[in-house]
Amino acid sequence: MQRRSYILLGLVLAVLVGVLVCLRMQERALIDFEQVEPIPGYKMEMREPPLRVAIISVLNHARTEGDQSRMVRSLGRLLGRPVLLLHRRSYAEINQLLAKGDADVAFLSSGAYMVYGKKEDVRLLAMPERNGASSYFSYVIVPRAGSAESLAELRGQRFVYVDPMSYSGYLELRAHLRKMGEDPETFFRSSYFTYSHDDSLRAVADGLVDGNTLFAHCVGAGKTFEMVASIMESKRLGMSHKALMVVPNHLSMQTGEEFQRLYPRAKILVATERDFQKDRRQEFISRIATQNWDAIIMGESQFGKVKLSRARENAMRERAIKNLEESLYRLREEATRKNDFSVRAVESLLRRHKEKLAKLQKENRKDKDATIAFEELGIDKLVVDEAHEFKNLGYVK
Repeated sequence: MQRRSYILLGLVLAVLVGVLVCLRMQERALIDFEQVEPIPGYKMEMREPPLRVAIISVLNHARTEGDQSRMVRSLGRLLGRPVLLLHRRSYAEINQLLAKGDADVAFLSSGAYMVYGKKEDVRLLAMPERNGASSYFSYVIVPRAGSAESLAELRGQRFVYVDPMSYSGYLELRAHLRKMGEDPETFFRSSYFTYSHDDSLRAVADGLVDGNTLFAHCVGAGKTFEMVASIMESKRLGMSHKALMVVPNHLSMQTGEEFQRLYPRAKILVATERDFQKDRRQEFISRIATQNWDAIIMGESQFGKVKLSRARENAMRERAIKNLEESLYRLREEATRKNDFSVRAVESLLRRHKEKLAKLQKENRKDKDATIAFEELGIDKLVVDEAHEFKNLGYVK
């Protein structure tokens, strides 16, 4: 009896559970994908993109950073929008930003504007004025202790420009040289770009340009430091890559130690007496040619053993002889007396050059030494201590 009661109770519970499940299924919502209900929209606040202003720092960046920051803040306040300042090293890079649409406004040299304006649709917004005039000047800076008083006197010297697209720092000077009847490509012995007014001024002040720079100091006044600094600054600016420093024979090691103390990371090679012994000289000179040294230091007598190539020396002698023969012809035409002193002096000099050329050609036939010549060493900067030892060397124009 009791068992039947349990069975009956279980059946009742099962029926109740079934009824509850059916009720829940009837209450479940049906999804109709054909009915579309609009989703309420949300307003997103879009910030205006920044005005991108491109500029190059031709002056020391640390000194101009404050002025440029104030300019950016002023522009932002006037326009009511953020301003992004884009610094670049050269005018060519600024032009590239404009061409790619990566800059909205640029501060350009007039030369860079003329180059770029011919290729792209750009508009000139403003020109700087000084004392009510928009014209400005180009200055040629020379060492205060130098002797040059005109541009013509810089012929054959080393010169430094600011930027190849700078009107005042490059283009105007080349135009002026053309007006003088000169070829800007050959007027200077060599030229470089610093992309900075500060670096250009420093190059002149530190003796990195103008090939006749002389450090005239008394003993202990810091001449060695200036020579070492000029080598490393020249390399930093890309004006030279491998320098040779010639010092009195007894100062080679001392100079090397001072060099390393001033520039601990510099890669220098100091020549010893043993390096220039006959059986080791070629190996040492090969090390100069095949490795990337910041500087090589050697004594005066060792420097004298690093020879020019025979072909170059022959050519120099032959050119000198030709120039002397032409000078002698003109002097004989102009001389009032047969034994004029100038005529006799040139005749003597011409005779010595011919004797040296004959001796050199004889040595060429005998000498089988395959030592690397000076012009093959990769040296592009020569610094000489005690330069008075070399100042009276003869030459023929």
